[in-house]
Amino acid sequence: MKVYKELLQQSSEWYELKYGKVGGSTLANVMTNRNKPIRDNAIYTSLLAARFEPYEYEEAFTSADMDRGNMYEPLACDEFARVYNVELEQYGWIEDDSGLYGLSPDRLFDSMKQAVECKCPSRDKHMGYIQNPIGMVEEYVWQVVDYFLNLPKLKKLHFISYRPENTINPLLVQSVTTRTALSISAKEKLPISDLVVLAKARLIELEMALSEDVAKYKQQIEF
Repeated sequence: MKVYKELLQQSSEWYELKYGKVGGSTLANVMTNRNKPIRDNAIYTSLLAARFEPYEYEEAFTSADMDRGNMYEPLACDEFARVYNVELEQYGWIEDDSGLYGLSPDRLFDSMKQAVECKCPSRDKHMGYIQNPIGMVEEYVWQVVDYFLNLPKLKKLHFISYRPENTINPLLVQSVTTRTALSISAKEKLPISDLVVLAKARLIELEMALSEDVAKYKQQIEF
């Protein structure tokens, strides 16, 4: 495990370090159609292309929801820390020794044994999460798996929906462990520990395919 604690998230250095790697927001793409060969996956071409072209900074897409998230995330973390009386730490990027995949955690504490993932959604989304807290986690199931995949000591992930305007529950917290079962489809519900195993197997397949294709195309260049 490689830890980049001082790296500022969403900085140009952060984007460059993450380039060509699988993170919390892209693991879902890797796990799409996981019963088909990884080369049939839409994200595969993008990951392969990154092996042959250097990183170039591009203006990141933003939306009103993303801007709200960026603005309120620190407040959500501060409120969680106040309510639960804990001291949270920021980390820029944590990745597997292979360098293929990693994680940008919102906050960690308890010697990296507990983590916080913050969402700052719209009014309707937040109300929906209040009605069905575990559904909030399942909406981001592979991002949740990414935490347990990259943090071997992680015991508990606290998934937050924060909306200070809400008068019922502005700070909704749903905590999960590796034993928590989550639905990944209408017919499939598995403990997070099993989902981590599935993700690791898919990432091994991805790494092998990338290595084979990189070697193949480099050989073509040499000839």
